[in-house]
Amino acid sequence: MNTAANINLATSESISLHCTFGGSDKVYHASLVEKSTGLWQIDTLNGRRGSTLVPRVKPSEPVEYAVAKKEYDKLVKSKLKDNYFVVGEAAPEYQSLSDSETALQGHEPQLLNAIEAHEVEFYISSPLYGAQEKRDGERRQLARASGNVVGSNRKAKAVPLLMEFTGIAPNTKYHVDGEEIGNTLHVFDMLSNESDLRSLGFLKRYDALCEWVSEANSTAISIIPLVTSEADKRALLQSIIDAKGEGIVFKRLDAPYSENSIKFKLYADATVIVTGINLKRSVEIGVLGADGAIVNVGNVTIPPNKEIPAVNSFLDVTYLYFYEGGSLYQPSYDKPRPDKDCADSYSSLKRKPTQN
Repeated sequence: MNTAANINLATSESISLHCTFGGSDKVYHASLVEKSTGLWQIDTLNGRRGSTLVPRVKPSEPVEYAVAKKEYDKLVKSKLKDNYFVVGEAAPEYQSLSDSETALQGHEPQLLNAIEAHEVEFYISSPLYGAQEKRDGERRQLARASGNVVGSNRKAKAVPLLMEFTGIAPNTKYHVDGEEIGNTLHVFDMLSNESDLRSLGFLKRYDALCEWVSEANSTAISIIPLVTSEADKRALLQSIIDAKGEGIVFKRLDAPYSENSIKFKLYADATVIVTGINLKRSVEIGVLGADGAIVNVGNVTIPPNKEIPAVNSFLDVTYLYFYEGGSLYQPSYDKPRPDKDCADSYSSLKRKPTQN
């Protein structure tokens, strides 16, 4: 008899988190507990420290340990990414906002114009455009003109920076553009490096960025790769699709910073209502029609580690597009939405692109 195989590894656990970012003083407690034999839930409490905390239970019904444990780990990970830290451990250190109150005047971030799927081929095949993966972070510009590093968001408003960012390239004057994800700045463009580069073409700015990142030699920054050949652009797009990434950005290689770039988001999202349960872990889903009735938009498969949702419950799904009068194309289950009491409208769905 294999004794080790019969050991029950299911154990209760809990964590207390604290958030002080941006002047906040919030706490979040989560506990993974067994509610009845073999069935588990996550009890949470959150709110401002010293106030009455709000209790919640996730998921709405007890589930097997493996399912609850995975949800617990995902919950904790998301909070840690959202500027929470474990009580008793050192808090992340942020620059004082007073040190960065000189917002980046006249440096509005370059915008992205969205395109549809049928337009992608032009940018893939055109030698005038390069491509980068669109990262799902928080837009962040960093600039050091003299002394302190200044940080700003997508609205060009000053924000406090992680102290890791303030030590990047301390002896140079620079201005870079990127996405903040966790404690790393993923940079994709450069506005200045000792001198203003904004009037230069993107490829020249990117070359300057590569050189700057290499010389900075900091673990707090990572450069988003650029590809320029048709074959490499196709390969990049396919890799993003395979990884279920957010999307791809096309940039004209000779364009100044003032010229907007192009983005293609691979997946849209929608909140749907479960209208029926099928065989093989699939459920029927619908959205709200103009007359208030539910319009069926196909089926979505529920992953084996997720609980089959009940009829009339709400889910978030991602999809490529919607066939008019038909179904969502390549729908994928995202998460349950017990906080929702209404599905999205039929008219808000992203339609299947029309070929010209």
